[in-house]
Amino acid sequence: MRARVGFCNDSPFDAEACACNFALVADQGPPQFDALRAGLVRTRLTVVASWRVIDPMTFEVTTRASDALFPSQVPFLWKVSPAHWRALGGDWQRFATNPSGTGPYRFVWLRPRERAEFEPITDDWDKDRIPRLPRTVLLPMPEGTAQVAALRAGQVDVVETVPPDTIATLRAAGLRVVMNA
Repeated sequence: MRARVGFCNDSPFDAEACACNFALVADQGPPQFDALRAGLVRTRLTVVASWRVIDPMTFEVTTRASDALFPSQVPFLWKVSPAHWRALGGDWQRFATNPSGTGPYRFVWLRPRERAEFEPITDDWDKDRIPRLPRTVLLPMPEGTAQVAALRAGQVDVVETVPPDTIATLRAAGLRVVMNA
């Protein structure tokens, strides 16, 4: 079992990596600032006043005010491997097509606006939590009726949202519908 959280390129996800990720979007002066990435995520972190590394495994964030939504906004920072980002020349566009994140999957392949493929990391995760499928493919389908058609045709196994008027017919077809009110 993994003793630490790490990026899929084997670099550590530690307090320094957290600090680097905050700096990538918030420190406009230093060379690591990435205006493109900042433009995509900075509006979710407007309450952040400062941050600091306390020790290798402790990272502190100070906010300007109490904000109950802050914990749900932090994941949108898209924490990236600083080592991998630097290896790609600090180019967010290049990183976006060859990412290195944390979690039980390793990025395999991307065709923008068409598909992204991932495979499970099997060598250092808790064996009971390794994804059971040999590959996961994400297909962007913004139109709800296209998602339903792909689900009914067996092209996909899971869809995120469906038009409300299709729920009854999906259930009648024996498909499992999970809702979050």
